[in-house]
Amino acid sequence: MSKKAAVNFSPQNIQPGMVAGFFASNNFLIGMVTAVEANYCAILLHGVETMKLAQQRLVLVSKQIYPADTAEETLANFSDAMQQCALQLNPALIRTTLLEENADHTLTEIMSICRIHDQDVCRFALYLMLREHPEWFHQKQGSYHTNTDAQVQEYIQKELWQEQHNLDLQASPLLAKKGLPVLFTPELIRTAEAIKPYCHTSDRSDSTKLECWTIDAPVSQDLDDAISIHKAAQGWEIGIHIADVDWYVEAGSPLDTEARRRTSSAYLPDRDVHMLPPSLSCDKASLLSIGIRPALSVFISCDAAGNQLSHHICLTSICISRRFSYDEIETLLNQTSTPRQNDPTERIKALFMITENHLQQRIKAGAYIPQQNLLTPARRLVAECMVICNSLLAALAKERQAPLFFRYLDESALPERRENQAETSFPPSVMGTSPQPHQAMGLSCYAQASSPLRRYSDLVNQRQIKSLLQGTALPYTKSELDDMLEHLEQTRQRLRQVTLQAESLVKKPV
Repeated sequence: MSKKAAVNFSPQNIQPGMVAGFFASNNFLIGMVTAVEANYCAILLHGVETMKLAQQRLVLVSKQIYPADTAEETLANFSDAMQQCALQLNPALIRTTLLEENADHTLTEIMSICRIHDQDVCRFALYLMLREHPEWFHQKQGSYHTNTDAQVQEYIQKELWQEQHNLDLQASPLLAKKGLPVLFTPELIRTAEAIKPYCHTSDRSDSTKLECWTIDAPVSQDLDDAISIHKAAQGWEIGIHIADVDWYVEAGSPLDTEARRRTSSAYLPDRDVHMLPPSLSCDKASLLSIGIRPALSVFISCDAAGNQLSHHICLTSICISRRFSYDEIETLLNQTSTPRQNDPTERIKALFMITENHLQQRIKAGAYIPQQNLLTPARRLVAECMVICNSLLAALAKERQAPLFFRYLDESALPERRENQAETSFPPSVMGTSPQPHQAMGLSCYAQASSPLRRYSDLVNQRQIKSLLQGTALPYTKSELDDMLEHLEQTRQRLRQVTLQAESLVKKPV
């Protein structure tokens, strides 16, 4: 960052024969004043080079007048003596001495207080020393302020932020110009990489033998939900498994603070900007088909017709058996031939039946399904599984009177429904910390907790639910959640604006 130079003299006092200091291309140079004319002066540099400078460019001039006929020798000796004086200055000792004074001082006053020889070369050396330690000394209108320890830390944090912001501007100007972070600091990257992979613990249900699938886009790496289904005595048991991101990211830790600051992952046409460092979001905490993963699981028992009979929620250890793309699920749903042994087609079709049955029940309860939001069967299957999971987790929190980031939308916010007219859209839901009906979804309460790798509010909700299951104190009070609301909503809105802007730039014809 460029630093504004302190002027330590009165321009009216400039005379030929003075040694002057000034900056050129951020380099400090000295020369001898050979002539003064109006607001300009001629400066002789080493090598008998003369340049014309505006007086306001000068930051220091000597008190002594030196003979012009030995200018080159004088400048060489002045430079050597200034370097020798600089070696004798102790910046830390000077700072300690000035802190005891508890006041701002001019350069001359600092020399007196710190008992520095009142010589031109020492004054020039002191000026450069103060400038080289901007974290300790701050120039204010010709005087110097000595920063306290708290001010030093504040300065360092601002410098680090500016450095990171400059890197972010290079990586993604759209996000950075909105004040949204892009790249992770080296410290956060190292912290994430140092987290050990998960190993099963006895306080969790061992579901590693259960056949679990992820269904997502082929390019997605931050997989935070998986599904299982198998035949049971009364029909089917489905499992919806959410990556237990809280196991890796402790509340209040530097990684958690950064996730809260980011609020959500951003998916732009040219890059993905994750809420957590890639070593977590796309590796250790992601539900990939490698190794054991901790999960928050919701198991639902259904009859043969797809009606829900009962459910239970628990913490589990799971293994991902297979990764499906949406297109692969579409193919299985459309398959008419007799499935081979261990073929998942029958279970996929049963899962689709269960989710469609749940969707129809929501529609009967008043769910508002915009025509433009109609999904392919495969995407509808996954989306409805998440609705089932989230609604059951919200119901648990409501029953236990635990605050969450709930989502709701009442009837008054919906467009008027007219006979034989297809629904087109509805306003975004409202986020609050008390359960209320979500009329647009046909649910008595709803909260999102199925994307803890991608949304901070989901991670917070996951922590609240885990504490209910474990019988421990809630990590967040209602007032603490209320305090987060404004930041989360405003940041999410800025992310939406940037995403739409980025997408419009891609669609714009060349």
